[in-house]
Amino acid sequence: MSVHVHQNAHRFTNGYVTFSVCGPSRAGLLTGRYQDRFGFGRNPVIDPADPRAGLPVSEKMISEVLQPVGYTSAIIGKWHMGAHPVFHPNNRGFDYSLLS
Repeated sequence: MSVHVHQNAHRFTNGYVTFSVCGPSRAGLLTGRYQDRFGFGRNPVIDPADPRAGLPVSEKMISEVLQPVGYTSAIIGKWHMGAHPVFHPNNRGFDYSLLS
């Protein structure tokens, strides 16, 4: 007996985000937390010299939780989680990054 994927498929007609711009929504997705709870309510200033302009290092991302237990992860595309080296994805648990 064969079952076709389309017979058991789900259709998602609505999508929701927690903020209207990319940075805060991405921060929520990467941490699994509502971004206003840790003060990430807007896109950070793109300033590589400012170690405070980014996703707080006290907030653990999924990459930082999974890396110590042996998972390998990559991020591709936009970052907007901070431009200072402390915020670079390879310093936040990602093994590979290809950013635009």
